Amino acid sequence: MLRHSNWTVTLAAALTMSSLAVADEQGPYVGFGIGLHQPNDRSYFDGTTTRSDVEFGDGGVGIGYFGYDFGDMMRAEIELGYRRAIVDEFSGPGGIGSQKQLTALGNLLMDLDIDAAFTPYIGIGAGLGKTKWDAVGGVGTPLYDGSNTKFTWQAIAGFLAPLTDRVDLTIDYRYVQSGKMRFDTLPTGGTAADRYNPQSHNIMVGLKFNLWEPTPAPTPVAQPVPSPRPPAQPPAPASKLPEQFIVFFDWDKSSLTTTAQNIVKDAQEYADREGAVQITATGHADRSGSSAYNISLSERRARAVRAELIRLGIPENEIVFVWNGEDANLVPTADGVREPQNRRVEIVIE
Repeated sequence: MLRHSNWTVTLAAALTMSSLAVADEQGPYVGFGIGLHQPNDRSYFDGTTTRSDVEFGDGGVGIGYFGYDFGDMMRAEIELGYRRAIVDEFSGPGGIGSQKQLTALGNLLMDLDIDAAFTPYIGIGAGLGKTKWDAVGGVGTPLYDGSNTKFTWQAIAGFLAPLTDRVDLTIDYRYVQSGKMRFDTLPTGGTAADRYNPQSHNIMVGLKFNLWEPTPAPTPVAQPVPSPRPPAQPPAPASKLPEQFIVFFDWDKSSLTTTAQNIVKDAQEYADREGAVQITATGHADRSGSSAYNISLSERRARAVRAELIRLGIPENEIVFVWNGEDANLVPTADGVREPQNRRVEIVIE
């Protein structure tokens, strides 16, 4: 995304804006996911020396969770899960029985803001998993039954995409592993299945429901205006202020193009020449995304222009920046329409 010569400044500004954009949405949420569950083919020991194998077919998984978004790209969750798969082969062709697993895990996740319509995330979880073998054995011969509860952990990678201001679609992959287990024989008294280490791959789709109120567009608040800087040249007899410049952006982007950088440079030179005491940068978005996402996007655009003005020498305390999301369009459109003239930041020099 960083295509211009001043990439160092742009990268620093982008990282700052990403953190702040995620911080706008914080609070509790709930959600669920369903999908496919595939246990790894694993071995166990029948007694102390005989090693046998068990293989499973595709099964199902369902989870529910309660979480809290801390805003600084970090989320924490309590998750309850259920998984089940049928035995395909047990120490040879064919098998009967099933494996079931209940999990209670605490997750820590990080959202990766990439200035796009979806948000990737990664995470890790740990807790307890109760695994049950239900009449597992060869064809027509159930041999093992019982359950074990062991330390269980998981690794998570996925992405979420907003469907509404409060509902996100989630798609993710989870690798789950528990500690070594032991299952008794049927009937009891025989040699147990020992040192069995369950592992599985899980692919899920779900919905995440945000319980906080969407952040409204803030009311512009002017910062204190300092004493005017001495003009570089004697002021003109009649001031030309106020003056306006408009910076346009590519769709769903907040990085400055070369043309946009040149316009910001013109605004900075004009402000110095005319002895301006305040510059207001107001961010806007078109109506092609959700209202909540467009508020965040318009803020990132306003911050990008502010960062460029500061880089060009305008004192930070002389710049006011506000954002209006998809409100106050320059060109009225229906919801969902991409309109280049609405993707802008208006710079007013006074």
